[in-house]
Amino acid sequence: MARIITEINDLQLVRVPFERDEHSIGDLALHPRVVQRYIEAGYADQPKSKDQAKERDVKGWNGLNTSLVNHQIYSERNQNVVAVTLAPTRYLFRQAMEDLVRQEILTSEEILQMSPNLTGSSLLVVGRYNYSPVLIAQLKGDALGSGEIHGALAAGGMPGHFVTDTKKYVDPVSACLKKEAVEEVGTSFESHGKRPYLLVGEEETGQCSIANLLLGVLPLEDVLDAYQESVTASLKVDGDKKRLEVAGIAVLPLERTLFTIRDSKRVLAGITCYTPKGDGTLERTIQDRGMRPYTQGVLNYLHQKSQNLTKMLDAIGF
Repeated sequence: MARIITEINDLQLVRVPFERDEHSIGDLALHPRVVQRYIEAGYADQPKSKDQAKERDVKGWNGLNTSLVNHQIYSERNQNVVAVTLAPTRYLFRQAMEDLVRQEILTSEEILQMSPNLTGSSLLVVGRYNYSPVLIAQLKGDALGSGEIHGALAAGGMPGHFVTDTKKYVDPVSACLKKEAVEEVGTSFESHGKRPYLLVGEEETGQCSIANLLLGVLPLEDVLDAYQESVTASLKVDGDKKRLEVAGIAVLPLERTLFTIRDSKRVLAGITCYTPKGDGTLERTIQDRGMRPYTQGVLNYLHQKSQNLTKMLDAIGF
């Protein structure tokens, strides 16, 4: 299950200008068991780019993303300055970690030590539904965890060049967030303020996320309109709903969330979902859905202490 590593009041970045790989040493070294799996599984030999994949006539490639090398927390008077070191890192190190979690019996401590922490940005969006605060989240589409609820409205990995190109990408976290929001829900929310709010660890999947909070209460209708417009345009080009990166919008009540256990997995029950029909128009249904580790981590954090939810609602002026 995912965890909240820390709250963030101020985020400071250290950007490593070269690739972190299976040969890295010192502070940049990846865990040897992850490196061993990465090599033995043939991930190191996979195409490194889309062009290389095309030349070899294969579908996927081992793209250059970003990993969290380490972090430091400096606290005073309930304010956290969080310094993170980011380095370009190949995506399939995440897959190597997930392989090990699935194939071996690992303790929680081992998982924390071993994770390569492939890093991305995510956007937490609070809306108002039936006069109550809700988290406006996404249903995963054609991606890892398809059909499950991801607690962020937009989320994705950070391309490696966002870290190395310091002139073009002054703020790689915001740049990544803008890219993902446009691709996934059809809007960048540029007219709304945002700030880094939580560092979320998903070590069992080899990932972590810098969760940004959208400042202000966003009308649900604005999200649905932007998403429907984006989906309609995508379906005109492709026509296959199964290929959508985001399969729908989910509305998660924040004052109460009902969990059930099915097949050893946590499921959110009675969730309002908006999913596209064949023409892109949205259909409202009440569904039970599984959830990504990120979702569990965020909801557990908000419900663990009442002040955590109050603090977040105060931050957006709910």
